Amino acid sequence: LVAIGHGINTKIFHDSADISADPAVILSVGRLSPVKNYPTLLGAVAHLNRPFKLLIVGASADENSQRHQKQLMNEINFLKLQERVEIRQAVSTGKLVTLYRKCALLVNMTADGSMDKVALEAMSCGKPVVITSESFKEVLGDYYDRLSFRYQDERELSDKLTFVLGLTLSERNGLGKYLQTQAAKHCDLGGLMDKLIDVFKKS
Repeated sequence: LVAIGHGINTKIFHDSADISADPAVILSVGRLSPVKNYPTLLGAVAHLNRPFKLLIVGASADENSQRHQKQLMNEINFLKLQERVEIRQAVSTGKLVTLYRKCALLVNMTADGSMDKVALEAMSCGKPVVITSESFKEVLGDYYDRLSFRYQDERELSDKLTFVLGLTLSERNGLGKYLQTQAAKHCDLGGLMDKLIDVFKKS
């Protein structure tokens, strides 16, 4: 058994000089499910002492998704975050690329052992990401310690969000370019095909 990882189509997921990012928007993408650990993110943003807008994209008409959305809305109301948090329906790939480009950063709370593809897509679009999975250690490279947090540790997540949101535009763009290069190096679709060919040759 050989693990070759995700392949990201960098012809689709890339940055654009025509779209300006909102320096206060925190984006999180994924189905509304307990495994995505959204309550930790809500708790983390509740600790932020700076302007922000949290956009969660991934709601659906599925009964389980609807049930979890109601639970999240109750938590949002309890934390008094109604004016700062928005939950939207899942969107097409084209619209998702635009959301990546417009955000300040993407957050992914999926547990260790999983390399969620949305984080790689955001990196490919030149965006900083904050994650909890150690599977990203090699991909995040020099910034792993600054961009990762302990699973379900909302205080540490809040600190990492504060770090990224506190960067100047130039610093954030520089970080995004580094992560974009890392994503291309480790996860470009062309590189994945090369890995597959190499595996077949050795089998």
